[in-house]
Amino acid sequence: MTDARIAVDRVRSLVRAALVDGRAPEVAPVSDEDLVSAILRHRVAEVVLGAAVEGELATPVRQALRAVALAARRDATVQVLETGRISRLLTDAGLAHLCIKGPALAVQTTGSTSARGAGDIDLLVAPEAVPEAHRLLVGDGWVLQPANAVSPGTWAWRHVLRAFNELSYRGPRGALDLHWRLDPSPHGLPGFEEVWGRRVTVDLSGVGVATLGPQDALAHSCFNAAKDGHRWLRSLVDVHRLAALPAVWDRVGSGSLSRLERSSLAVTRAAIGLPAGVPTPMLRQIDSAAMDVAGALRRQAEPTAAPFPFPGAESTRLMRHLLRAGGPRDLGHALLATALPVLTVVGIEDRTAWTGVPRVMVGRARRGGRRTVAWTRRVPGAGVAELRR
Repeated sequence: MTDARIAVDRVRSLVRAALVDGRAPEVAPVSDEDLVSAILRHRVAEVVLGAAVEGELATPVRQALRAVALAARRDATVQVLETGRISRLLTDAGLAHLCIKGPALAVQTTGSTSARGAGDIDLLVAPEAVPEAHRLLVGDGWVLQPANAVSPGTWAWRHVLRAFNELSYRGPRGALDLHWRLDPSPHGLPGFEEVWGRRVTVDLSGVGVATLGPQDALAHSCFNAAKDGHRWLRSLVDVHRLAALPAVWDRVGSGSLSRLERSSLAVTRAAIGLPAGVPTPMLRQIDSAAMDVAGALRRQAEPTAAPFPFPGAESTRLMRHLLRAGGPRDLGHALLATALPVLTVVGIEDRTAWTGVPRVMVGRARRGGRRTVAWTRRVPGAGVAELRR
């Protein structure tokens, strides 16, 4: 079996060359099976197929990737149609919303709805519009995923809306995430009204949908990449493609990059390169990014979940991201979100915090005890889900 680091090095080389339509330099030999696995893990099959580097792939690799890409295109077609249908549902109800990530971002950066593969539908609404959006989605057949199934009107529902930024649903034709903030941090990224004022419209197979303007899309993609520890190359591809849009850099001379924008752009440059059009003042800001780029690259080859995860590891990652994204002013929010994660309030039907919080804390103590025992006994997984992609 090929060393995972060598396989990921090869994938980074292929992606870098594909983005500039060049040739990938030679690296250490990689088995076909391990190369396919690494490409699929980083969800960049669509990037290397159709580019000049496709000819460098062995026939078995091309065949495997084409089969996956064909299935992804079918799923992406369903996603596009469903995104347009849901957007019309909210529009007809007079509910302002943005379609983010997914096919909207693919069209914005490449002109193709399938350039990012298939995935969830992601919608952004104003915080005060969440109850109405939820009502419309439930009426349309969507149900909350078990991991965040909280009931409107309960303390748990209010806690999730206050401390987090999305609810996840499942339906007969896929999955959907309803966002009311672009990031879990309250102050890391602009609010709905601000990004709504800078929205643009993209065409999804004949249906015009509103999405983030280029600058907001870059910031959002940078935050997403940073939240996941910069471990997924597809997130960095999004950053690269957005950085290639001239409209992204209209703020040159009048603004600056945030901490997480600088770090994500720095990792993108190290992993797959940046487009030629990034202005020099912005490159200087990226150079000033204070972060461990080598550590980020190393994580791209590490397992997606620790075999024996330490209890509290997920909360620690969330706390770290919230403080990096929003800074000290979000300390109170970070403490609240990590002390009472979404999963711990599911099933709590109490109407007030006076009775809801004690019930949650008792349940969390029990769960923490079980996980600690599992960790000390080295039980694989210990009940921890795979890191989010």
